Amino acid sequence: VPNSKSWREILRAAAIARDSSIAEEMWEAALTYKKKSKTNESWSPKTEHLEQLLSSYSREASKHELPEVKAALYTKVVEAYTGIENGEENLGFCHIDLDKVKNSHRAVKMIIQATNYLDEYMSDDEDESEDSQQFHADTRR
Repeated sequence: VPNSKSWREILRAAAIARDSSIAEEMWEAALTYKKKSKTNESWSPKTEHLEQLLSSYSREASKHELPEVKAALYTKVVEAYTGIENGEENLGFCHIDLDKVKNSHRAVKMIIQATNYLDEYMSDDEDESEDSQQFHADTRR
């Protein structure tokens, strides 16, 4: 029966493979998997799981040369962070402690890397959105 550690290791393997689609598929599978026990409890992601998901996006982005592909993957990093900030339930982000994410050097590094890339990518487009500017200001605190 999969536990928190085995889900983390599956996500880690997807990150090492630089394949975020596998990481997303496993994240969804973990969320919908019910333990066959008396409690019938489901998996709740934690910061360590988020780090692996973000790593899959960042690592996959690093292998691509097309700016549009990199931007799409780094956008997923930013969306995950904002999902945690907003307590979104559909991907289980409501279970992840925002303070623990902010204290995770690894997670923060990937989030900053993503926002820096998106800053550069969007600087070609003079109309950077107000939401994007606010997010960048929040992550630099």
